[in-house]
Amino acid sequence: MPYLFTDGHAIMYITEFYSQLSDLDKVDWAIMEDKYWGDTEEDPDRKRRRQAEFLIHRQVPLSVIAGFGVMNNLAKGKVENLLNFYQIDKPVFIRPHFYY
Repeated sequence: MPYLFTDGHAIMYITEFYSQLSDLDKVDWAIMEDKYWGDTEEDPDRKRRRQAEFLIHRQVPLSVIAGFGVMNNLAKGKVENLLNFYQIDKPVFIRPHFYY
């Protein structure tokens, strides 16, 4: 699948785009694990870097999706209903820490 990824929010002019997985070290992985990632005086570029993107051209085949992470039980029920309607057997996990 054709893909690109960025080292920050894709719309920002200083953001770099990459097409080789060997460049994944360009992503600021430490900031991805931070609970709070707003810009600071010492580092005014935190928000942009935290919004790095992995973009896949056109569509992601369902076969490569391992499951779905949702915020709460309500969302889980909605996603499970959709999956059942389309007869798709994929797990749905409640993962509130995926969201901010």
